[in-house]
Amino acid sequence: MNSEQALEVVNATIRVFTGRGLSEVETAILLGSLQNQTYEQIAESSGYAISYLKRDVGPKLWKRLGQAWGEPVSKTNFQAALKRQIATSPSPPFPTTSPPPLPLKPPRADWDDAMDVTQFYGRTTELATLRQWLTQDRCRLVTVLGMGGIGKTALAIKLAQQVQFKFDCIIWRSLRNAPPLNSLLRELIQFLSCQQDTQDKPPTPVA
Repeated sequence: MNSEQALEVVNATIRVFTGRGLSEVETAILLGSLQNQTYEQIAESSGYAISYLKRDVGPKLWKRLGQAWGEPVSKTNFQAALKRQIATSPSPPFPTTSPPPLPLKPPRADWDDAMDVTQFYGRTTELATLRQWLTQDRCRLVTVLGMGGIGKTALAIKLAQQVQFKFDCIIWRSLRNAPPLNSLLRELIQFLSCQQDTQDKPPTPVA
């Protein structure tokens, strides 16, 4: 069973048990667990705070799965419990109608010095509007304007975390200290090219 099939099984279990499918952060934890990643590695690749994954979302997710499957489930024994659930199920433990597509892997992310927005409250209307602009309307540039200190940066970071699974790469940079454009571009190109050499090279002669 590959990761996509495993996620479908768990998604169906959670949907039957709670009436909703997996959230993006739950999907990130499950995918990382299937790849034998630590919470630290999952946090680094997904952009969520490790305390949020390890002390909040993770324990609740394992508890729900344990209640649904009738046995203790943890990050350590999740894969074994999943195999037992599939082996003992008289029929495929997922509905005949396929659930909405799930992300197969977290995006490549570089959050740099982005602040921790675990304790973020409110702004639900604004976040919904911004998510629609980015993921449905496909806006290529969105500007958040407002007085200093009202939470524009926190709002932008929270938005980036919520929509990250819709994109291949997530890059967070602050221009507060006005880094030179050449330095910024070189840094971004290194990330997008998987750390390949970006030093200026002479053009190849054309015969």
